[in-house]
Amino acid sequence: MKYIGIFLFVFLGCVVQYNNNKVSKNIDIKNTKLFTQNNTENKLIVDSAAAVFYTPKDIQLEELKKKLGDSYTEVINDNHYYSSKALMILDSIKINVIITKNYEIIFKGQHGVEFIINRLNLENKYWGLIFFNGTDSPEVVSLTEMSEKLSIFNCNNIEL
Repeated sequence: MKYIGIFLFVFLGCVVQYNNNKVSKNIDIKNTKLFTQNNTENKLIVDSAAAVFYTPKDIQLEELKKKLGDSYTEVINDNHYYSSKALMILDSIKINVIITKNYEIIFKGQHGVEFIINRLNLENKYWGLIFFNGTDSPEVVSLTEMSEKLSIFNCNNIEL
């Protein structure tokens, strides 16, 4: 659903900025940084600690609509609900958030180590969340179980 991203930006009152496939500037929104990145090369580079939300492209939504039929709207609403809740929690604990539709996400760790995730190879290729602490391998996290995985950012278990 292409309106998920629009809702999230309106909801948080954010400003969006990107440059050359790389998140280029921290945009401070209540001490939380929120970025979006979507371009034709389908790559996103993350070089600092962040929670990366990935959302479907329009072509994926059309594919999903054909595949799910009547339950399409319910799936969209469920993902919208959990994404909104997760964003509110991440905002409240000041975690940097990146929202992307890009397929390939490159996480740059210490000493030039790169971790590459192609979300099309993930169990849920449409919606998801990836935690990256800036050092260790990124962790793909279920939106419904996000609060249990916040320890990667040294946060206590927070309920969704």
